[in-house]
Amino acid sequence: ISLFLCTILWAHILYLYLYNDAKELPVEWWIVTQWVVWEFPHLNPLTQSIDYNKNILDLTYRSLLKYDSKAKQYVWDLAQCDVTNLSKIDCYLKNDVKWSDWTDITVWDVLATYNVLKNSNINPLMVTLLKDITIDVNESSKLISFKMANPTINELQIFSQKIVAKSVLDGIWTRELTWKFNVSEWLYSWAYKVQSSNYDEASWVQTLTLIKNSNYNDAKTVLIKWYVFKIFWEVSEMLKHKDIINIFFDDNEQLVDIIQKLEKK
Repeated sequence: ISLFLCTILWAHILYLYLYNDAKELPVEWWIVTQWVVWEFPHLNPLTQSIDYNKNILDLTYRSLLKYDSKAKQYVWDLAQCDVTNLSKIDCYLKNDVKWSDWTDITVWDVLATYNVLKNSNINPLMVTLLKDITIDVNESSKLISFKMANPTINELQIFSQKIVAKSVLDGIWTRELTWKFNVSEWLYSWAYKVQSSNYDEASWVQTLTLIKNSNYNDAKTVLIKWYVFKIFWEVSEMLKHKDIINIFFDDNEQLVDIIQKLEKK
């Protein structure tokens, strides 16, 4: 009996040490560094993004609808919506969604985001999709109601739009609204927020650092604390540092045959 109990005890200790600790410890310390040959990202979630800038926005902003890579399907993110009737889609904002400064994400943030897109030329696709859609909100019930005059499946694309805080939209300069967002003092809603941006004149590299957002409601499941983007203007400058590169953005496949340790998968 004693031998059996000792076996169970040691099995339990090994489980806690090897499994639980291994799952929790990386939450605080892991870093991913990505090297990029491109211009500095505009960080603007209102415009259309098809380059690595979109990858950064996907790490920092949430939308009503998101793609779940594990389930390989779209799922509701900030809200739960009923799409059984495309003429009127009611979305109820979830209770535990917050900005990176601990304030709640509200229906007014959602409404302000769509109003800016609908009444400007920032994102031509969104202007077209929102043209015949009326949006009403009810603060007490956290309801955002979308009424569509001519509903089609295409209009569902609006639910993947990144939501921006109303306080940010109310105080933003026109230039930043239409193109570049400032890298400091913004509010973020997904697993990461911008920590810093700096430029190294010696290596001609600009660094953008994202740090884990502790106010994200699933922060405990995030195993990387920092995402670091090293941004070069030219391939030649990046190749000077090729010996320490592990992950890079190479949309035009300029480097895959030059840096031997990096192979296409």
